[in-house]
Amino acid sequence: MLKPIFCTARDLAGVLGLSERRVSELTRVKVFVKPYVLQSSVAAYVGFLRVEAGGLKDQRTRCAKLKADLLELDLSERSGTLVKKDAVTAQEFSTGRRVRDGLRNIGARVGGLCAAERDPATCARMIDQEVQRCLEGLTGETTPPDA
Repeated sequence: MLKPIFCTARDLAGVLGLSERRVSELTRVKVFVKPYVLQSSVAAYVGFLRVEAGGLKDQRTRCAKLKADLLELDLSERSGTLVKKDAVTAQEFSTGRRVRDGLRNIGARVGGLCAAERDPATCARMIDQEVQRCLEGLTGETTPPDA
């Protein structure tokens, strides 16, 4: 067995290629133990690096998964299967307002015509046609007047 070689934090930092501050940090988290024995300190640091490398591998795997998820979201957005919430909310608000305004104006548009009509069926048909026009604004489709 080798005779223990005691060293200072500066010596240990020089051997391991670390700063003295990093040696102090690793001493604080119990990787190194004072007094510094070169052989056991090197072995402890190698063990620490193995654990850190495993954690780094996990972090890299997690990072790669997150990047893949972001790429999938980007692809979904570009292909049109995913839309931004703000755009949907704005469109929903605009459509709701158009329908509301159209429905509110039915009375003004057909009120006079219905008042002049004597046949309730004709009046009902006029109102139905106006409601249909408002609802067509939702889909952009038109229906035949007989429907």
